[in-house]
Amino acid sequence: MTMTNREAYEMIKNLVADNEELVNFCDEKLAQLDHRAAYAASKRSAKQVANDGVKEEILMILASATEPMSTKDIRNCLGEARSPQYVTSMMGQLIKAEKVHRDYVKKVAVYSIA
Repeated sequence: MTMTNREAYEMIKNLVADNEELVNFCDEKLAQLDHRAAYAASKRSAKQVANDGVKEEILMILASATEPMSTKDIRNCLGEARSPQYVTSMMGQLIKAEKVHRDYVKKVAVYSIA
């Protein structure tokens, strides 16, 4: 099993607890790892930004609908060809964000604005 950098620095820090210089070095490296992780978490990929646009388009489609829509209906309204899995994934994210509500009509999922 491979050890992560964080685990290695923590282990070294515990082994050389009496050497203040090495402990400070390990603390600096751990702080760098924290900073790098926070920076990576704050960046959004181009795909995520594009998906946000699609989700907004889906919300507009649902807002203008007079009745709940199925995934197939939403796909037809989205100008571009999208796979059923992609649309279902976007709907799942919108449900998780509590922007869309899902019901079932004859075992078919239908969506409406929450």
